[in-house]
Amino acid sequence: MAGLTGAVHVDWAGHRTRPHPRSRRPRLPIAVASNGPRVLLDKSLAHGGLSRWLPVTVSGDDVASPKPHPACYLAACTALGVEPASALAVEDSPVGARAAHAAGMTVLGVGGLTRGPYVHAHAPALDDAALRSWFAGW
Repeated sequence: MAGLTGAVHVDWAGHRTRPHPRSRRPRLPIAVASNGPRVLLDKSLAHGGLSRWLPVTVSGDDVASPKPHPACYLAACTALGVEPASALAVEDSPVGARAAHAAGMTVLGVGGLTRGPYVHAHAPALDDAALRSWFAGW
């Protein structure tokens, strides 16, 4: 895979998945863990038409300590009922990558700012062909 660097393995065994409304394939539990304030997170998700697909969101307002503290990610994992060690964080910032790593998650860095010791694998962009291929295998 040309664009995706590093090896990422996430163990999804034991997860209860549910079918996506437009597909027969199971859907993995997914959440957003943002350092931003609740009002901006909700507004951004609504503007992008993502609110109904992301029932679990954690904002910087929802936790006592913001990223790089792992509280956001730990709260998201708790809300999803998944262990952090079984979860994948897709991050676009060094601070977020550090927080996800501290939570015990596998970290996929996306973009030019997410390389370094806290990132397990890296892709240049979310629309990278290698990343799409990697996700399609799930």
